[in-house]
Amino acid sequence: MPRLGVNGAPWVSRVLATALIGWVAYLLFRAGQALPGKCTEVPVGMDPTGAMEDTLLIGDQLLAGVLGVSTPSRGDIILFRYPMDMRQTFVKRCMGVPGDRIKLANEESARDMLEHHVVNGELAVPPGSFAMGDNRDASLDSRYWGFVPRDNIMGKPLIVYWSYGAPTEVLAGSAIGIDRIVERYRNFFTKTRWRRICMPVRGYAIN
Repeated sequence: MPRLGVNGAPWVSRVLATALIGWVAYLLFRAGQALPGKCTEVPVGMDPTGAMEDTLLIGDQLLAGVLGVSTPSRGDIILFRYPMDMRQTFVKRCMGVPGDRIKLANEESARDMLEHHVVNGELAVPPGSFAMGDNRDASLDSRYWGFVPRDNIMGKPLIVYWSYGAPTEVLAGSAIGIDRIVERYRNFFTKTRWRRICMPVRGYAIN
């Protein structure tokens, strides 16, 4: 009589392993939809745009440390609530801290910045941050909508805990539809960027 155990049917172990990994990935994704304020480290959702390439890729999921009362330094990558829509979470690089003077060239900057924060032809950073994406040509950042208020800044990404190389249209949005779940289940092994898992996310000093 044929054995029906794992040894007798190798496909059973593959199915079980795939189901287990898929479930863990789903839980990680669900965890990334909320940012509890009382944690020191929190998982955050996927980077939905190419604004931070090549530092962060579309499909990266990040573990972030909460700043608390401290302030980011120039060159840090920061996680913050988008000032124009607080429901959205943005990841950019802090390029200006309070007291800095920034020279803008060939940019259609936010009107409030130009009307209230220009000193001797330079932009004076108020309390908060001036944030920009590393991929300057594809970044919706402080050049267009203004400064990041300090209260909006939640933390700094620490590591990439998972990276998934699906097309942008699959990753965009926060809703979890059946198509997304099926796509991830089918392609978990082939589209996971294994080399990016546990990759540290570091800022760099800017003078």
